[in-house]
Amino acid sequence: TEKKASTYELRGGLMRNAWSAYVALDMLGSAENNNGAGSDQKLTERPSFKLGGAYDLNSEEKIFLTSQFMNYKTSTGTSDNPQSITNVNVGYAHFLNPEAITRFFYSLSLAWANDNGNNVKSTSLPLVVGLETAATDWLKLRGSVSQNVIIDQRVTAVTNTNNPNSTTVAGGVGINWKKVTIDATLAGTNAGTNGTGSGNINATELLANASMTYMF
Repeated sequence: TEKKASTYELRGGLMRNAWSAYVALDMLGSAENNNGAGSDQKLTERPSFKLGGAYDLNSEEKIFLTSQFMNYKTSTGTSDNPQSITNVNVGYAHFLNPEAITRFFYSLSLAWANDNGNNVKSTSLPLVVGLETAATDWLKLRGSVSQNVIIDQRVTAVTNTNNPNSTTVAGGVGINWKKVTIDATLAGTNAGTNGTGSGNINATELLANASMTYMF
């Protein structure tokens, strides 16, 4: 089996007073899987983007927006399948004690997604409750629980369903060293559609998503 992948991206962000925003442009990308049995699989990414922003109402409250558009084509042999996924999430977040060593927070947002390739549309109202604590002067630990409330709808070509068990648990870590800050996710687990997920934490996702900030 031979596998290869490449991607070309352009990313940037801006913080000014109470505003912050970021954009990630995925210019080109491809992934190929050749298993030697004549059933080659290929994914070709077309121009796509992720963007988001937040506005601090005060030291304890903010409103935020995230959006993503993924545009790609999958190919198996001589068959091409153009696909796209769009999602938007807008919400409100509140830190109950922003200056304390342990900070509690919650957020409520409206999320919408449309998967054209699989003909799936979803609308939900996720409620997130969590905390962040300073374990030391250089280490912060974060944990949260998310559950869709009131609105949790998934529409396909043949069904219209609700998912009453959408609980998701997530963790994160923040490391400060001089002018460098590193933030990363630890792991996550969810109940799965209609509560059929295993609920086990996937150790292969340890520190899978990370960012580094250097303060000049």
